[in-house]
Order: sequence, then C-alpha cells, then structure tokens
Amino acid sequence: MAKTVSEAKVTTRATRAKLEEGKTHWRAIDRHVHLGYRKGLRSGQWLVRWYQGDQKYKQVAIGTADDVIAAGNLDFEAAVREARQTVINHRTDAARVAAGPIMTVQSAIDQYREKRDKVESAHRGREAHSSAHRLRNYVSEAFAATPLHQITSDALSKWRASIPGAVATRQRLSNDLRAALNGATKDQAVRVAIKEGLKKPDEDVGAAETRADQFLSNDQVRAVVAAAGEIDADFHRLVLVLAATGARFAQVHRLTVGDVSADKLSILMPASRKGRSGAKSRGSKPVPIGKDVLQALMPIIEGRAGNEPLLERWLHKQVAPKVWERDTRGPWRLASEMTRKWAKAVEAAGLPADTVPYALRHSSIVRALTVPLPIRLVAALHDTSIAMIEAHYTHHIADSMSALAATGVISLTADVA
Repeated sequence: MAKTVSEAKVTTRATRAKLEEGKTHWRAIDRHVHLGYRKGLRSGQWLVRWYQGDQKYKQVAIGTADDVIAAGNLDFEAAVREARQTVINHRTDAARVAAGPIMTVQSAIDQYREKRDKVESAHRGREAHSSAHRLRNYVSEAFAATPLHQITSDALSKWRASIPGAVATRQRLSNDLRAALNGATKDQAVRVAIKEGLKKPDEDVGAAETRADQFLSNDQVRAVVAAAGEIDADFHRLVLVLAATGARFAQVHRLTVGDVSADKLSILMPASRKGRSGAKSRGSKPVPIGKDVLQALMPIIEGRAGNEPLLERWLHKQVAPKVWERDTRGPWRLASEMTRKWAKAVEAAGLPADTVPYALRHSSIVRALTVPLPIRLVAALHDTSIAMIEAHYTHHIADSMSALAATGVISLTADVA
C-alpha cells in the first residue's frame, strides 16, 4: 500500500527556511508520486519518489534547490517539472526492459550491417562485407552503449564533429549511422533527434560543394588516362570507361561484354542503385563512347560471352609471407581496389594529390554542359536528376547558356561589320 503524505510547505524559499534541517519533507504532485525537499546546512536538495508496488518506492535526486543561488538551480515549479519528467523516463525505461532487450546504438548498427551485407552478397553473388562495417572504427564503446530511446541530437552532433578526415568521410559515416538508427526505431521523437543531430553543418555544406566542383580539363583527363595505361592494362580500361561515360564505379563494375555496342559506339550503362527505388525502376541507358575507347576495349570483348563481366583484373593469392602471385581473373568489386593505382596515376599525371576518381564524373558532366547539351540529357546520361545538376553545376550552366545565347547575337547597325 502506498504511503499517506503530510503535505510539507516547500513552495517558497521562506517556507523552506522554516523546515527542519537534515530531514526530507514530502509533497504529493501526482498519484503515488511525491516531490521531496531535504534541507541542508546552506542549500537544500530536491528529490522525487514514486510507488512501484509491493510496498516499494524508488527515489532519485533531481537537483539543487534555489535557496541561496537561483541561477542554474531549481525553484519549486522547475522541481515539479523535473520530477514528473524523471518519473516518466524511468517508467518508460522499465516498460522497454519488460518488453525485451533494449535497442542500443550498437545493436542498431549491427542490425543495419547485417542487412547491408545481405544486399551486397546478393548483388555480387558471393559473401561480401558492406561499407557499413566502417562505422565500428568511429563509434566509441560509451556511445555505442547508449540506449536508442535516450539518444540526443547533441550527442549525435558531437559524434559527427569528432570524425577525423575529409568532409566526404564524415558525410558517408553520418549517412550510414542515420540509416542504421532510423531503421531500428519508429519513435518520432528519436527520429527528430537523429535528423537534427546528423544534419550537415553549414561549414560542411560549403566544403562539399567545393569537392563537387573538383573537375579536370580535357588535357588533365587525357593525362590521367595515359598514366593509368603505364601502370596496368586492366586499370587503364577501368579509368578509361569511367572518364568516357562519367558513370559511377558502382555502375561500371557491373558492365558485361554484351553492354558494349561496337556498331552504335555506345555502352549500355546499368542504372545506379542510389535512392530508395534502387535500379529496379530505372532501366539501362546507352552512353556514347569514342572510337578510341572502343578500340581499347576490343581485346577484352572479342571471343567472350555477352554475359561475362566486361572489366576484370588479376586476383592474387598469398604463397608465402609477403609473397603474392597471380591466381585467376575476376571483376572489379570495390572502388577501394583502385586506390593505390589511382594515387600513382594522379602523381604521374601531375594532378593535385587530393584528386579523386569521382573527378572523372564531374569532368564528364561539365564537358557535356559546355557543349552545351540540354540539362535534361546531361542528367539522363549520368543517371542523376536535373535538380542535382542545377544544384552543383550552376556556374557551368550559366557559362554555357551565355555562350549559346551569344551565337544568336547579330549586328543591328549597318556600319558595324
């Protein structure tokens, strides 16, 4: 049976000053919920207790009373609000425990990683690890142990800011964590905290736009393609196709021999798996290529079945400590497989050291815009949206439109040649 409480006068400093020191004085604020005040030598402390059944109460300290210093301490009304919220939080936690294991940040990540691994394995036809595994290198044990229903936007913002390295790295990891957490909860309050905590700060927006503007001149593209040819024939063909089509690695590595049309001088590019609908709702599109690209691809097309992977490389096996030898040929699987050779090609071509393979895509888009091709066609050829083109390539669009408009200018006075 719950206790019957004698109402203590704790609502003002003056009434609390008259209370007995060292004793806890209680006041009911809800059914079986009591706000307590324990008077100290200088200042008092607020507590809350609530009935849990079987003659048992749970008691928690909630803050310092504003007896001496008001700033940062709790007056009676603030103490009541804090007490009620504390009870709500504890009861919610208890209900979640009773319902089963509490979902934490770590369990949400594990669940997401398992799901992504299954998707990657289905796409590649073998067991594969998804990019979601990289999260484990950036999530501390303390943060990982946080119950999902207690996650705050402030905690997520601090985690995002703590990620070292480039803006693109922070954004990729934030996207993965956002997907993991949202996939593990339907609590709208938690989802709002996730959205606010992992949103891109203004300084990152500016940096991302600068990165998106990393494009190469035609001569620089030719230079890095030539440098790739000096490194390795398979790598050369990969870089050549990326430069010629402006496609993403995730599209190019899925090309088959049958996707190349020698008669039409084009490659039937599969749709990317970006977006919620993936590639299912968008078919492959033919992307034109030059005769030089076709000529470079002919050695790996002739005599091979149409369903075989177009771009392959040598796979190696370890035969002794630090000794590897060529084993079999297989398709490129991950963009990271070209990292070392790309760095060598960038250096040999005299490009900035931070030039990424994605610069070939940016360069292709800019090239198409400066022809100029219609924006709708540029978006279709590069499997993206008009909105994305307009958002990231605004000044290139303006320049190309100005150049196009200039061709329509005629002399309107007889005395000007």
